[in-house]
Amino acid sequence: MIRKSLITTVLILAAFISRGQEYDTQNEAGVTVGQSTISILLKQVLNDDDLKYSFSGTPVYTVQYDRYVNTWLSLGGAFSRQTMDVKFEEYVDNDGILQEGDFNATFARHVLQFRAFAFYEINEWRFRAGPRIGLSLWGADTDVVNRELKFIDRVSNAVLPGVGVLLLGINYRPISAISIGTEVNLFSPYVVGGTVLCHF
Repeated sequence: MIRKSLITTVLILAAFISRGQEYDTQNEAGVTVGQSTISILLKQVLNDDDLKYSFSGTPVYTVQYDRYVNTWLSLGGAFSRQTMDVKFEEYVDNDGILQEGDFNATFARHVLQFRAFAFYEINEWRFRAGPRIGLSLWGADTDVVNRELKFIDRVSNAVLPGVGVLLLGINYRPISAISIGTEVNLFSPYVVGGTVLCHF
C-alpha cells in the first residue's frame, strides 16, 4: 500500500516537473473547421410551415486568437461563419397561401465569441476546457423577388446568444511554432472540430 502511494506521488511530481519544459510563447492564432448541429434547429424552424425542401450546409469555419495569462489560463476571441442552402419545392407565404415552384434560400450565421480556457501542458501535449460567450448574427437571402416569407423573416437579421462550452480540447505541438488538435464542444458554434494553431 505504501509502495503504491509512493509511486503515485512520484508520478504526480513528475507531471508537474515536466511543466518546466513548456514553450515560452504567449500568443496563439489559428483556424478551426467544425461540424455544427444548427441544421437540426433550422429544420425545426422551417417545419412549422410544413414545407417541402432539401437542405445542405458548409462546415463551420473559425479564426481565433488567444493569449496566455499565466501557466494555466488563456483569454481570447473567435469569429465563425457557416452558410446553409435550402431549396424549396413549395412554401406558405405571409398570407397563408401555399405557393409551388422551386426557389433557393441561403442562410448565413456569423458567431463572435470571447472565451476563457483553462489548460494543462505535458511536454508536447496540451489539454484545455472552458466557456465561450458571444453573439450569433443571422442573415438570409433568396433568389426570388418576393421575399415577404414567414420562414425567411424568422431568420433574417436575427441576433441570438452565442454561448458554448469547450468540454475538451487536445493539441499536439511537435515544434514550438505550430500545433494541431481536435476539440469537443457543447452548443455554439460547433460540436466537434479540427484545429491548426501558430504560436508566437
